[in-house]
Amino acid sequence: SSVLRCSNSIIHCRTISALIAIPFIIPFSILSCSRPIQAFTHQAAVSATTFKSKRHASSPISSVQAFAHNPPLFARRTFAIMSSSSNNNINSNPSSQQLQYIDAGANLLDSMYQGTYHSKPRHEPDLDIVLRRAYEKGVHKVISLAGTIKESEELAELIHGLDSEMEGEKGVRVFGTVGVHPTRCAEVFAEKDDSSSNEEEGDDESTTATSWIPKTEQQQKEIIQQLIHLAAQGKESGNIVAIGECGLDYARLQFCPKEIQHLGLRAQLEVACETKLPLYLHNRESG
Repeated sequence: SSVLRCSNSIIHCRTISALIAIPFIIPFSILSCSRPIQAFTHQAAVSATTFKSKRHASSPISSVQAFAHNPPLFARRTFAIMSSSSNNNINSNPSSQQLQYIDAGANLLDSMYQGTYHSKPRHEPDLDIVLRRAYEKGVHKVISLAGTIKESEELAELIHGLDSEMEGEKGVRVFGTVGVHPTRCAEVFAEKDDSSSNEEEGDDESTTATSWIPKTEQQQKEIIQQLIHLAAQGKESGNIVAIGECGLDYARLQFCPKEIQHLGLRAQLEVACETKLPLYLHNRESG
């Protein structure tokens, strides 16, 4: 059989049937998984595509299904992990193994998990129910994302609370990131320029833009140190596994202009270098 080597994991496969579209790369090392990684998908359109090894073109390849008939919750960005015996026996009975998943891009800070939709309360908070149901369907680990410094702090508190509630019981293990989303970099790394306005008359929101002034060099250094502190603290606890979601998003420049996005990305690159944490990257229409 064909054997693929990825980092410290050995992947045995015969047929991979998946067409994967993924705009970011997360090193497998952040997942801290003892089981080999079989397949991953990000907003994937699964199709029946058969790949053959270039080196062993004649070798048969078996099937790895990333999603069954009932896809897991948080399937938006999911790493599918196949259970494996210690001796990596590819001839073991597939029916005796359960697919396990890592949701690599959840937003557990969303108000919907507190029962609020469009600022209106609809039901009681149900995050615990969602996570329990996810675990039953094979989602054993979740990486939840932060979009600002404030959200990074809130996420760390949420994860700490969830860990305390589990108290050794089986359930979803939640991890998080520390960082600033490109469309929100202006909120963190800049200030509104009240002296000028680019607003034009009309109801079309696309004609309305806000002018931003980058914060001072000293303020930028303080922001970077704040991010480093949060990330280092979270890394030590084992709850923070990446810097981000950071990157570039030119499709929504009405929220943050390019130059401020560049400023935010460079700052977070410094944080990643200092903390030795991988980047959780976002890219949309940046070329």
